[in-house]
Amino acid sequence: MVMQKFHKLILFFSLFFITKANLFCETLQIKFTELQKLPSFNDFVNSTKDSPKQINSFLSAAKPFGNKGQIFGSSFSALCDDLSYLNSNPSAASLQNQTQAGGFLEYDLDSTFFGGLGFTRRAKNISDFGYGLFGTLLTITDEKYFEVVTGLNLSYNFLSGYDFKGICAGINIKTGWQNLSFSSINDINQSDFVYLDSKSLFSIFFDLGLMTQFNLFKFFYSREPNVKIGLSLKNLGIVFDKTFGIPNNSPLPSEINLAFSCKFLKPITLCTGISYPLNLYDFSQEYIPSVSFGFDFYFKELISLSLGTEFKKNKSQVSAGLELTFSDKKININYSLDYISKEFQNHKFSLSFKALLGDNDRNLINYMVDKYYQAGLDYYANGEWEKSIKEWEKALQLNKNFDPAVLCIESAQEQIKMFKKISESLNFE
Repeated sequence: MVMQKFHKLILFFSLFFITKANLFCETLQIKFTELQKLPSFNDFVNSTKDSPKQINSFLSAAKPFGNKGQIFGSSFSALCDDLSYLNSNPSAASLQNQTQAGGFLEYDLDSTFFGGLGFTRRAKNISDFGYGLFGTLLTITDEKYFEVVTGLNLSYNFLSGYDFKGICAGINIKTGWQNLSFSSINDINQSDFVYLDSKSLFSIFFDLGLMTQFNLFKFFYSREPNVKIGLSLKNLGIVFDKTFGIPNNSPLPSEINLAFSCKFLKPITLCTGISYPLNLYDFSQEYIPSVSFGFDFYFKELISLSLGTEFKKNKSQVSAGLELTFSDKKININYSLDYISKEFQNHKFSLSFKALLGDNDRNLINYMVDKYYQAGLDYYANGEWEKSIKEWEKALQLNKNFDPAVLCIESAQEQIKMFKKISESLNFE
C-alpha cells in the first residue's frame, strides 16, 4: 500500500513538473551563461564541408521513441533493452524478455509536443519471433503543425543457439500523415529545414535492422550476452502530396546507424553509435555524421540512472534520465539540454511509462531446462546413461536450442555403445 501511494506521488509530481517547466523557466529567466561559453560544435566541424540543406518531411520519424532512445541517441540501436527500440532498431523485438506496453510524453520550451504509445511481444510458441505496434503524435502549436505516424514491427532471430545467439533481423512498416497550416518551417528550431510547397503529406516507409550479441570479457553470470552490435537503416520510403503526386523536395529523414553496447560489469552498461543522414532523392549530397555515447547504471533493478550525449550538426545535446521501478511498472523522467550548439540552447522534458506484462513463462522454462539438465548430469555420473538421456530430452523439448543437452546425449550414447562392445567382447571370451 505504501509503495502504491509513493508510486502515485512520483507520477503526479512528474506530470506537474513537466507542465510547469515552461512557466518556471520564463519566470526565472534561466540562462546557462557558463555553458554558452563552451566552444560550439559548429566550430569543430567548420573545417569539414558543410552539409547542404536537407528538405525533410515527417519530423517525428527522426525522433527517438521514448526516453531511453532520446538519452542514448544512435547508440541505442545496439542497446535496445526496452520499448524505445521501436524507432531505433526493429530487429530487437525478438530479444525482448518481457511483453511490454507503454508510452511517453515529451515537451520542450518551444511549444513542441511529442508523444507515443507502443506494445511489443515475443511469441510463446515461436520464441525467436517478436512483433509490436506503435504510434506517435507530433504537434508544434506556434506553427500549427500536426503529424501522426503509425507502425507495425516484425522481427526474427535466425540461427539462435546456446553458444551463438543468432542474428536478429527486423522491419518496421510505417505510415505517416502530416498537416501544415503555414508556408515555411524555417523557424522550427532546425536550420536544415526549408520551404515545403504542400500543406498535407502522406507516406509509406520502412525501417530495417540487424543485430547480433555475444559474450566478451564477461565478469558476471547471466544467460544474456553482454555485448551487442546493431545496424539499422531508417525511414526508407515515398512521400505523397494531397494530389498523390511525389514532391521532389520532401525526402524522409533517412539515416543509417551503427552501434555497439557492452556490459562488462552487471550494473553498468556503456554504448556508442554513429549515424549518417541520407537523402534518397539526391545521393550526391554529403553529410556530417553524428556520434553518440551513453552510460547506464542500475541499483538492484529498482533505480536506473542514464546519461547520454550526441554530437550532431546543429542539434547536439546532453540528456539525463532517472528510471524508477515499481513492481512490474517503470517510470522514466528525462531532461535534455542542447548545450553544445550556441544557436538554440533548447531545453526538453519528457516522461515515459512502461508496464511489464509477463514473459510467456520464459523464466520458468529456463528454470525447468536447468533442472532437467542437472538431473541428467547426476544420472550420468552414476552410470545411469539411459535415465540421463531421458532427462536431457525433456530439456530439449522445452528448449531445442539448448546445445549442452545435445552434446551430453551424444556423450551418453557413446558410453552406452562402448559398454555394449565391452560386454559383448567379455561374453565372447
